[in-house]
Amino acid sequence: MPFKDAFTSFPKLETERFILSELRSEDAEAYYSYFSDQEVTKYWGYLGPKNIETSSKTFTRFQNAFTRKEMITWGIDTKDEDQIIGTSI
Repeated sequence: MPFKDAFTSFPKLETERFILSELRSEDAEAYYSYFSDQEVTKYWGYLGPKNIETSSKTFTRFQNAFTRKEMITWGIDTKDEDQIIGTSI
């Protein structure tokens, strides 16, 4: 399958313990909380979002990149808690 064909609809991936899906506005608080932790971003060179609003704007950038067929960014949720614990590009 050509790369650009992956962008017809946002792909959702599931494993036994995790769900990788599109980030939703209701994920912004958990995203902010997780990526505000200095241990999480220790080796990134990125200090994380400044606030929940910045998290929401980040999601918009991810969605725009998907629409332009440039990048897919998944939110990683645990099935048992249904809460963002990370992202995957």
